[in-house]
Amino acid sequence: MNINALSSAASVDPSQYLQKTESDKTDNFAKALEDATKQKDKERLKESCQQLESVFLNQIMQAMRATISKSDLLGNDFSDDVFQSMLDEEYTKSMSKTGSLGLADIIYKQLSENLMK
Repeated sequence: MNINALSSAASVDPSQYLQKTESDKTDNFAKALEDATKQKDKERLKESCQQLESVFLNQIMQAMRATISKSDLLGNDFSDDVFQSMLDEEYTKSMSKTGSLGLADIIYKQLSENLMK
């Protein structure tokens, strides 16, 4: 049984899946931010800011991946694209938790001053 033949027959566009997951993450951030400000929960607000930084970094990773030409040596199928996007997502989550970029801290300071009054 040839699995590649089955995956190519389905003709699913991976970019549709990836765009949907990014919009879901943004909606989750908005809801988490709203909940944190209503409850005046600073720890939750900090987590929300890290999530937003992670989404931002993930967008950067996707843009960087788009500039790299794909080789036909290993083939190009949907499962590789999904695996790469999931791996990039985990990388960006780790990057945002380290605080090395500092974007989450800047957003947190701004929001905590204005929203937590």
